[in-house]
Amino acid sequence: MTLPVTRADLLAALDELRRLVLALPVDGLPCGEPRDTEEGAAAIWIDARAAAERFDLPADTVRWLARNKSLGRRNRGRWEIDTAALRHYLSRRARRE
Repeated sequence: MTLPVTRADLLAALDELRRLVLALPVDGLPCGEPRDTEEGAAAIWIDARAAAERFDLPADTVRWLARNKSLGRRNRGRWEIDTAALRHYLSRRARRE
């Protein structure tokens, strides 16, 4: 017997799965502390190299966004990026194009 599943249920489950995947440690490094963003999504801090891999961007671009668009912070001399803010920035950019 199967239970009826709505599209909304599937989308909610997918969003939760994305949140959990982004919370996984990258290369043995902790993800950092979550924080609330202006959009209400929980932010997860990851290093710029990991963000570049996840978002299929050059690492230099991710570091530039962290530095010049205030999407990141320095931690022990390395750039970390707020994944929720990066996602938001990239979606806004895609809508403009």
